[in-house]
Amino acid sequence: MKKALFITTVTRMDENFVCVSGLDENGKFVKPEISYPSERPGIKKEFLFSPSGEELIRPMTIVEFEFIRAIPKRLYHSEDWLINGDCRPQVISVPTPSGCANILDGCMDKNLNSALAQKSRSLVTISPPFMPKVEVKIDTGNRLECRLVMKDSEDNWINSLESKFGHPRVTDAYWLALCKHLYKKGQPVIEEHLRNLFKGKKIYMIIGITREWYGKFWRQVSGVLTVPYWLGEKTFADFNYDFTDNV
Repeated sequence: MKKALFITTVTRMDENFVCVSGLDENGKFVKPEISYPSERPGIKKEFLFSPSGEELIRPMTIVEFEFIRAIPKRLYHSEDWLINGDCRPQVISVPTPSGCANILDGCMDKNLNSALAQKSRSLVTISPPFMPKVEVKIDTGNRLECRLVMKDSEDNWINSLESKFGHPRVTDAYWLALCKHLYKKGQPVIEEHLRNLFKGKKIYMIIGITREWYGKFWRQVSGVLTVPYWLGEKTFADFNYDFTDNV
């Protein structure tokens, strides 16, 4: 069964895997994943590209996949679908900025805690009422980390857990690619450069729930989206990104 998704996130994960999500024709989130022999399920980063290196799966585009069946999980992760990894994704269209805004506005929630209260979904779209503050640091393992300080539309702070536990990490692969690119270039004030990308744009954040880790389900910023899109026409190749946080 072929099905098209409006891509909202390409999230960096470990072991050269990514997590892709998108909105279907009914405005519902879907997370495609591939079953790999002798490896964990997911999507390897190579699936994002054509044999010639063209990026086939990128945010704010409509992409078609070959779906097999729904594989929802018990808590939060109801959006998972198994897809045919032998069938390459196909770009169907690139919506206009106003078209992107209409799609994202149609799935937006004002209150993150209320949206997640039933533990029946792992992805929520919010629109911060003010420009988020950007925090970038290098941890003790010499890995780059970016967090965003922001609220939902009902003036609630977005934290890593429902109770206050720090600000959520960004796992959007494109955002991290730019962070790493700026750091390696020696950009003096990375946070200011990144925050400027929000100016004059409508901001949307896709908040994702992780798989259970240390007995908890953590919140992260799976997608950083703006209209017009902050990334423009740039690609992973522009940032020479290796899909790791190591710097």
